[in-house]
Parts: sequence; structure tokens; C-alpha cells
Amino acid sequence: MRKFTALLIKELRELINKRLIASFVIIIFMFQIIGKIGESESKKLEERKEIGLVMLDDGKYSKTIETTLRTIFNVYKVEGSAPEEWMKNAYESDIRNVVVVPQGFSREIEAGKRAKIEVYVVTKSLGIRERIQKTILTSIINSLNASISRELLLEKAKGEDPEFLTKPVSTEEYVYLK
Repeated sequence: MRKFTALLIKELRELINKRLIASFVIIIFMFQIIGKIGESESKKLEERKEIGLVMLDDGKYSKTIETTLRTIFNVYKVEGSAPEEWMKNAYESDIRNVVVVPQGFSREIEAGKRAKIEVYVVTKSLGIRERIQKTILTSIINSLNASISRELLLEKAKGEDPEFLTKPVSTEEYVYLK
């Protein structure tokens, strides 16, 4: 039995060397670093984000959009008369997403037509973070559609196109690469 124990200890000493221990230590530190990065990124995603809003319409449905956005984001009014000016003002205020509700938006919906809102995004690259941001914006548009649909269904439940009642807003998206 002593020979077996001595042989086992000898083999374990040969197997467990400085390189093996060093690689285990490095792997443990790498997992800790990756965990910290993941934790900080998830906290950033959970924070209430900021969004710019250009309101060129003062109708009932544009107010619904503003109310819906305010429940999700910190909404800042962006001033200007053209997309370049909106984006410049938003970028200077460190706002990367701007929703524009054009003039006549509410009138289009009231007339039974699809109304468009414009979504502008300022980005420095086209990486994963920007793709996540696009997904967030898409879900916002879905929320806006749902809010307006609820109002429409309450008002005009009969004789309307169901597709229009469930999706009254279409989107035009623009990305500015700086």
C-alpha cells in the first residue's frame, strides 16, 4: 500500500506543475473580468434611457406618443427645423435617439391612413451596442402602435380595417454615422 501511495504522490506532482496552476488562475481571473463587464453592461441597459422628441403635431395621437415615450424614457424636447439641426442639437445634448412626430400625424390617423413617425439615431459605429439600441427602438415603436391602437379601438371599433387598427404607425429610420 505504501508503494501505491508513493507512486500516486509522484504522479500527482508530475501532473500538477506551475504551468497548470498558472493556467487555472488565469482562467479564474478571466471569468471574473468577463462577469464584471457583463454586470456593468446589464446595469447600463437597465438604466432609464434618454430620447429626444421633436413634436411637429399637436393632435390627440401625438400626445399619446409623447405620454407613452415618457413612461419609458427621459424625454427631452429637441429644437430645430430640419433633421440635421435636430441631430446636431441632440448630439450636443448627448442624446443619441430622436423621435420626430411630423405635422399632420394625428390628422392622418383620424382619416384612417397610416401615419409615419421618423426615428433618427446618431452612432459612432455599427457594433453590437448599436444593434441593441435598434432593437430597443423597434420595441418602442411597437409600444406606440399598441397605445394608439387601444385608443382607436375604443373610438372606432366597427367598420375599420383591423390591420390599420393594430398598426397605425409605420417608421422611417435613419442612422447618422459620425
